[in-house]
Parts: sequence; C-alpha cells; structure tokens
Amino acid sequence: MGASITLLDHISELRKRLFLSVIVSLFFSILVFVFYDFFLSLALKPIQDIHSSIDSKLFFVNSFYEGFTTKFKFSFLVGVVLALPIHIFNLLKFIFPGLKSLEKKVIILALISSFFLSFFCLWLCYFKLLPYSIQF
Repeated sequence: MGASITLLDHISELRKRLFLSVIVSLFFSILVFVFYDFFLSLALKPIQDIHSSIDSKLFFVNSFYEGFTTKFKFSFLVGVVLALPIHIFNLLKFIFPGLKSLEKKVIILALISSFFLSFFCLWLCYFKLLPYSIQF
C-alpha cells in the first residue's frame, strides 16, 4: 500500500485536477469558437444533404441575442466534449492511487470497451439514423 495522505492533500490534488480540466475545456471552447463555421458544418452535414435535395434553407435564430448565445453554447459544449479525454485522465489520476490492482484493470477494460462502443454509437447515429429521422 502507498503512503496515506491528509485530507488537505486530497483537496489540493482535486483542486489541481479540476483547474486543469476547466482550463483545457476553455481552451477547446475558444478553439471551437474561432473555427465555428467548420464545426457547425460538420454537425449539420446530414441535415444539409437532405435539405439540398429539397432546395430549402435552415433557419437558426430569431434575434441577434439568440444567435450570439447559440454560438457560445455550441462552442462550449463541443469544447467540453473535445476535452473529455483530459477529464477522464484527470479523474483516473485522482482515484487510481486509492484502488487495488484488480479494480484498476476493471476500470481500464471498461474504458476501452466504452470508447469503442461510443464511436460505434456515434457512427450509427450520425450516418444511419439521423438521415432517416430528418427525412421522416
């Protein structure tokens, strides 16, 4: 077993991990905000393929304020999703010292399998289900 640490050391480590996660999320959010058109075109590609055959335009906002907040919300959410590997890494670095070897192996196996299942789900929804649901 490793050396035990105090409650203040735990809180300090947690603060460091949370601060790093917030900084990385803000960095990715700013990056998405700068390249907003590129990320929005990726998200809207299935919708635009269907609407191009109908010859209509997408309508996003009703006011200036709504367009401004929509851009910020989209940038923030995509930034948090892009920073998810860093969040998971920080969570694991925080909890792994307190786990046994078997528990660590189970968590690593679960993370690897969930990674592949998540990408399969993303592929299935984005390329197979979303076009059918938009046409409906």
